[in-house]
Amino acid sequence: MSIRRWWPAWVLGLLLVAAGLWWANQPNPTPTSDCLGTQTLGDGLQRQPGARRLTSVLHAFTGQPQDMRSLVCSLREAAPSDVWVPKLPFSSTSRAQPADVLAQLVSQLDKHWLQGNAQGQAYEELVIVGHSLGSLFARKLYVLGRGGSALGPSLAEPGLDAALRAAGGAPLLAARPWALATRRIVLMAGINRGWTVSHHMDLGHGLLYGAGVTLARWAQAAGTDPFIVMAGHRGAAFLSQLRLQWLALSQLAAADQQGLAKVVQLLGTRDDLVPPSDNVDPLNDFVYLEVPNSGHRDVIDMAASDSIPEAWARQRREVFQRALGDAPTSDLHPARPHQQGDANVRHVIFVIHGIRDQGFWTERVAHRVQAELLKTPECQALPPGARCVAQEVSSYGYFPMLSFLQPGARQQKVEWLMDRYTEAKARFPQARFSYVGHSHGSYLLKEAMRDYPAVRFERVLLAGSVLRSDQRWHDWLDQGRIGQLLNLTADADWVVALFPNGLEALQLQDLGGAGHHGFSDQHPRLLRLPQSKHLHGGHGAGVEEAAWPLIARFIAGGQVETGPAPLADRHAPLTRWGAPLAPAVWVLGPLLLLWGLMKLLRSRLREWIKTVAVLGYLGLIWGVLTQV
Repeated sequence: MSIRRWWPAWVLGLLLVAAGLWWANQPNPTPTSDCLGTQTLGDGLQRQPGARRLTSVLHAFTGQPQDMRSLVCSLREAAPSDVWVPKLPFSSTSRAQPADVLAQLVSQLDKHWLQGNAQGQAYEELVIVGHSLGSLFARKLYVLGRGGSALGPSLAEPGLDAALRAAGGAPLLAARPWALATRRIVLMAGINRGWTVSHHMDLGHGLLYGAGVTLARWAQAAGTDPFIVMAGHRGAAFLSQLRLQWLALSQLAAADQQGLAKVVQLLGTRDDLVPPSDNVDPLNDFVYLEVPNSGHRDVIDMAASDSIPEAWARQRREVFQRALGDAPTSDLHPARPHQQGDANVRHVIFVIHGIRDQGFWTERVAHRVQAELLKTPECQALPPGARCVAQEVSSYGYFPMLSFLQPGARQQKVEWLMDRYTEAKARFPQARFSYVGHSHGSYLLKEAMRDYPAVRFERVLLAGSVLRSDQRWHDWLDQGRIGQLLNLTADADWVVALFPNGLEALQLQDLGGAGHHGFSDQHPRLLRLPQSKHLHGGHGAGVEEAAWPLIARFIAGGQVETGPAPLADRHAPLTRWGAPLAPAVWVLGPLLLLWGLMKLLRSRLREWIKTVAVLGYLGLIWGVLTQV
């Protein structure tokens, strides 16, 4: 097939993407005249005589300060307020770093707060309003300004100190005065758990956001900085860190008997990006107000226009002003009892399966570990009937070989894992976490440890690991982010010995043969089986029933007792001789497949038979890559 034959499809696809980007960057409709007159938002602090309140308003992705005009007028109807609506680098192609954006916000807010005091108009309170992606930055701005260094090094914002120095701002050590004076945070269509492409979206949004995610994954795989919109994607490092920071700040405030700013979220009834079932979280004390006849994009439009009847605009103003009032109460009270937390829980067990696996065994392993943990003194000391152990055995679904070889697809599963981790951390704040990962589950752990500084596990067990054998664990063990790590190797694990091990030898991707060779890093708490033995069996040997007692005893008490698990002193012949030749699999394999295709194309078969044969050959290869 010639590319020239398909150029109309390529042109159409490019036109659709361009149209989507143009639509996304269009400003919201605004009235021709409003309370601001000729003032232009985004040019600095907008003052109002007699105001003792400062309001910071952060616009949405692809938004502009001017989009917030009617909202600003509505908040000034509620009470006099100086207003600051900064222009944020939130264009559709922006690759701005979140730390740089936060540094600018913190340093500018410091300046405006001091400026008001210096001019004899001392502010008594701060209100922060954020729309969509701006809502995440609004919460992050408050949690960092309020928590400072008290959040601890693991919850410090990566890169923020350096960005603050570059912006001329002071480091975040103690709480900022404006953060202590923050009384209200209003989230307009806030994406608390992050956005994701789902069945809730209409067709246009689904296609546009789906294409955007694919483009962003390709860009990240190519080594470029991620698009800033991905900071709000579900499970992203920026978002997961925020959720953990918020939890830590709540615990600090409770310990010091200090209150936090009241957070009110406004959800439009027609919002297909933020369905209540995903973003109304019963574990926090946010207030949720429903905005009639409003979607994700237009929930901030509070003045009548050609597309917004006066009745709708009035409804939005009333709900927004209610959010700014003294004691708003929630409109939405979702019933999600399975997500309720339990402060009694002392242990949370993550059991994560690998590729080409539905993970049906994970619950059985988790139950065996739980039974061992329930024998420990801290579980025995709890009142009768109290829950001591929680399990996280969710599956990310069947993950075929082709997806496994795509870094972007692997990153999606890392974000899935971190969404589960932050949910569990919120539900079980007193618990210590442990992790059992098989095959691809080992990769998810490593990526989570690398990209999410707040992640901690008391004990980690890896089986059939696909990580590089030179993976460095030393720093994470020394920092206490991992208490102990046991790596199980198998004598006949040809899957690891031939495939990830070959990639490691060729220096391709960040996969390797640790499930065959073990790790070269040395540390007293980086463990393997006694006398450097291997489990007897293939890729699944480390999670088969004979190994369950070994897993349970290690996770519960840190002991490496092999029990009934069969052991081997050396690798089986196939893996022993095949591992050094593993790079040839990746070099010769594609060449052989190409040779087979060329033989079919040059065969003297009838054209229709040749066409069927070629299609069948390609279909077989595609089926193996996507189903095996």
